[in-house]
Amino acid sequence: MQALSGAWLFLLLLLPTAWAADELLIVRGEGNYPPYEMTVDGQLTGAHIELVQAVAREARLSVNIRSVAWARALEMTKRGLAQAVSFAAKTPEREAFLLFDDANILSSMRFGVFRLRGESGPSWNGKFASLQPYRIGIARAYAYPAEFTQAPALNKFAQDGGYEALLRALHNHRVDVIVGGVVEINSSAKEMGYADSTQLLPPTFGETASYLAFSRQGQGPAMAERFAAALRRMRADGRYQKILAQYGM
Repeated sequence: MQALSGAWLFLLLLLPTAWAADELLIVRGEGNYPPYEMTVDGQLTGAHIELVQAVAREARLSVNIRSVAWARALEMTKRGLAQAVSFAAKTPEREAFLLFDDANILSSMRFGVFRLRGESGPSWNGKFASLQPYRIGIARAYAYPAEFTQAPALNKFAQDGGYEALLRALHNHRVDVIVGGVVEINSSAKEMGYADSTQLLPPTFGETASYLAFSRQGQGPAMAERFAAALRRMRADGRYQKILAQYGM
């Protein structure tokens, strides 16, 4: 009887480890980024959120999504305190501590230049030199296409607070144009009541993939493979496309 009790105790000690292996902690940058990630009526929702939850179910993972400051989200995944970070663009610096598997791309975005509607200037012809006379609002700590970040002699003014802060800066005339993801800025403008006064100047440029990027520490690599396999199945049978279509993507 004592030997049997000892065996049961040994199994019970193993169980928490087994459960922990099925728990996926995802961190994201706090704030609203419609239609990808946003809080509506106190609930976190959006294309990425619904997609991650659906893939987790497919992979038989228990997922917990936590909103924190973006710098903290990166630090948590770097140290292995979280297994993955959502809405992450690939950069050489991040690749040192994050796994960017193309199978784990959640969405991709085109970038655009926006101004106040009805103004005679500024103008944009697809060449970055045409933006040199203007004050350009960008979102601090956001990843932009290399062609934009490397363009010379641009007067960039980084704003904290994401695209909502950029739209406020534009409408308060602190900048002449803002640059960012087309779908995100259009969605934020609609939410803020700025849709009629915000104008996208063609052409759009660049394309950046948004990943669910996994930590290189701890369970991160194994979770990345498991999530990727489930997402491949959902792409193959159309469930991935159906979720994005619900959000106009």
